[in-house]
Amino acid sequence: TADQRPARFLRIVKAVSIPDEDLVDLDNTAFGVSTAQLMREIIGYVPIEPDGSVKVKVPANIAFGVEVLDANGRRITQRHQNWLTLRPGEVMECNGCHTALSQLPHGRPDAEAASANPGAPADGSPFPNTQPTLFANAGETMAETYTRSLSTPAWDGVPFPTVDIAFADVWTDPNVRAPDAPFDYSYSALSTTAPVDPGCVSNWLANCRVVINYEMHIHPLWNVPRTANAVDVTCTSCHGPLDAMGAAQLPAAQLDLSDGISPDEADHFNSYRELLFSDNEQELQGNALVDRLVQATDANGNLLFQLDGNGNQILDINGNPIPVLVTVGVTPSMSPGGALASARFFSRFNAGGTHIDWLTSAELKLVSEWLDGGAQYFNDPFAVPQN
Repeated sequence: TADQRPARFLRIVKAVSIPDEDLVDLDNTAFGVSTAQLMREIIGYVPIEPDGSVKVKVPANIAFGVEVLDANGRRITQRHQNWLTLRPGEVMECNGCHTALSQLPHGRPDAEAASANPGAPADGSPFPNTQPTLFANAGETMAETYTRSLSTPAWDGVPFPTVDIAFADVWTDPNVRAPDAPFDYSYSALSTTAPVDPGCVSNWLANCRVVINYEMHIHPLWNVPRTANAVDVTCTSCHGPLDAMGAAQLPAAQLDLSDGISPDEADHFNSYRELLFSDNEQELQGNALVDRLVQATDANGNLLFQLDGNGNQILDINGNPIPVLVTVGVTPSMSPGGALASARFFSRFNAGGTHIDWLTSAELKLVSEWLDGGAQYFNDPFAVPQN
């Protein structure tokens, strides 16, 4: 079944060209928590066939890479940090040659490793347990068989990518078992601004791009009104410094997703810093949020007290030793390493989690693709405010 296959979709990503400083002045804050990935756009998505094969068109003359995704649209492999590019009409095959010990050249079609997929064993018969109308030629992968059978208006039957993730079981023979249920993660299902031109949803073109900027596309999710079992579960109702009556409260899980500029970095929203940067645990004292302080200990767990220059304990006015107080660190719930590296966040929305169904599948997919790209604050250099 489809659920038994870990690799379900391929994401095609593009490097964003960074303009000269005399055109756009970019500080490191424009990239966000990490500058390692610079800025990235998404070209689109394509399903991975049951045998692991993919065949898809990509725009010519761009720097692109591919990412293997699970059924939730989250990257399950390491990032491919070497960009690819194709000329108009050029066909490239990736045959599984990426191993650390390989001595074969990379990028020479006449010398690369043979395909890891042997393909169909014979002409004129379908793959086992598949639709009998999808006849394979010997050596063909499922992607080659399926694209050959397409009647859609695409070059040589090869499909374009789509900006939405969509799955339909075109392979299972219903006489063998029930086909797997279809599903999709559509930008049109978002109640917030989608990171793509609506025209690209219905008619993908080579210049279509998914461009995710935190302020415009991710932060608004936290203020979308939500209810569960007639209870207000809007993100900021719990993850904010004020309750519904306007009284001070401790943000749930030490995570403040409310509006406002970060006191630590004026170029970022506070919610961005709260999600991706280490912070100090806070507590409510009266109507004020202050950093929580605890007594420090040494490597053996012994409590530490303030000492003078001679190593003697300093006593307060009551003759008691004065403890050494330190802040308590809070680990961020998200990571620029990707969606799977942000398990602390997503686990709340999984089956059995405390927040199940509080974010929609389309919203979780949006957050996932943003994190997989590097959790940049901006992915459009021309969207960065200029002084």
